[in-house]
Amino acid sequence: MKKIALIIFYFIKLVHNFFLKLFKKNLLIYFKEHFEKNLITNLNIKDKNISLFTPNHSSFWRANQFLTREPDTIEWIESFNENTNFWDIGACVGQFSIFSCKFKNTDVLCFEPSTSNLRILSRNIFLNNLQNKIKILPIALNDHDDFSLFNEHKFVEAGALNTVVRDDENKDCENQYNIFSITINTLVTKHLIKKPNYIKIDVDGKEYDILKNANEILKSNELESLLIEIDTKSKDYNNLFSLMNKFGFKEDKSYEKKMNKNYREIRNFIFRRYK
Repeated sequence: MKKIALIIFYFIKLVHNFFLKLFKKNLLIYFKEHFEKNLITNLNIKDKNISLFTPNHSSFWRANQFLTREPDTIEWIESFNENTNFWDIGACVGQFSIFSCKFKNTDVLCFEPSTSNLRILSRNIFLNNLQNKIKILPIALNDHDDFSLFNEHKFVEAGALNTVVRDDENKDCENQYNIFSITINTLVTKHLIKKPNYIKIDVDGKEYDILKNANEILKSNELESLLIEIDTKSKDYNNLFSLMNKFGFKEDKSYEKKMNKNYREIRNFIFRRYK
């Protein structure tokens, strides 16, 4: 299939070069625009229709692994009370946000700083007519309020392993830019957003940095549960658990992330408040 696609591509490129020389028109851009209008994957998920914009392999793979990629996260969302507030921190292309809206009628705040992922995220929200249920906050969460370097591991839409870094940290990435980052405490104390009932955090290593300045929501009785992706080999692993315990949260379950067979130390941990 790859070879056939490559042959077709080279043929189109040959025609493109002819048009560029003769008419000063970029034929490849016209092809791209026409193709993207039809790059929608329509799914039937538990008898509900969900449409996803899938302009590349990564987004198409995510769409076709909707229920199987992270079944524990789906199960956790299904445990939500109806009509609650959900923060999706590291929302990527928004599949879990959309699922929570469709099945639990949640109001969702998507935190997604990756400029590569935002186009697909916003398109997915619109395709499912959820623009009044899902709001996007396109900034990074951090332990301080300032501009921060943001690494995109791969310069690709629907990509993963994107995260805030310090100047002295490893910069193994294909794209990097400065983006404004803010603490949860600042957002909440200034009454810029509603407090959540549920939080998912998937930020590839910066979970503790985000939560150590989030006491305004961690101490709130409105917050019932968190699902946090944690690297069990991380230097902040014990600190994160101590922080959760301090605010009355205990580990309920943990799951290996099935799609990360090469990173078995990375797990999803579900914390619930125990009174």
